[in-house]
Amino acid sequence: MPNPLIKIKPSYAKNNSNDIFEVNDEGVNFLPFLDILFSTMGIFLIIIFLHEYLSNIPEPNTQKIDVLIVCLPNDKYEWFGADYDESVELGISEVKENLTTLAKKLKSNPHILAAFTKEGIESRKSLKELFDNLSKDTDTSPKGVERMTVQPFWWPLNYSDNSYSALIEQWNSSLKEKKNENQRNK
Repeated sequence: MPNPLIKIKPSYAKNNSNDIFEVNDEGVNFLPFLDILFSTMGIFLIIIFLHEYLSNIPEPNTQKIDVLIVCLPNDKYEWFGADYDESVELGISEVKENLTTLAKKLKSNPHILAAFTKEGIESRKSLKELFDNLSKDTDTSPKGVERMTVQPFWWPLNYSDNSYSALIEQWNSSLKEKKNENQRNK
């Protein structure tokens, strides 16, 4: 039974002389629908922007890369360089030596692709610290290079979808292309 003290007004809200709004039952029942509508629109906007962001992640161009470093567990690194036919497992100090040697040979900053998996996250942190130290420290910069700036292209890998083997295969094919190009230029 309706309450006789509440008067149902024809409009949703009416300004009273005391500047207090009175809202009838129809207007209050409409608010949950608006809440659901706006939250659904917000979720769709988040999904659209997330999809746009993830679709714009660039693929690595291994032809411009001088060295590929894969971060392994326990501060070990797999080094793929043009100087080696096979990959070499190195420690952090050997990676530093190889980078300075490569910078001297190139007489410029090396282009590095640093790949990592979830098992190599700690190694990635150590490698990032090494890159930061090499970029700051002018004493370790090779002669012939003003200052060594190491800005690697970080690439996450997932063993379950064979991204590691695909990256290595792409690296090996780009090395073959570079060698063939060098032979043609000679």
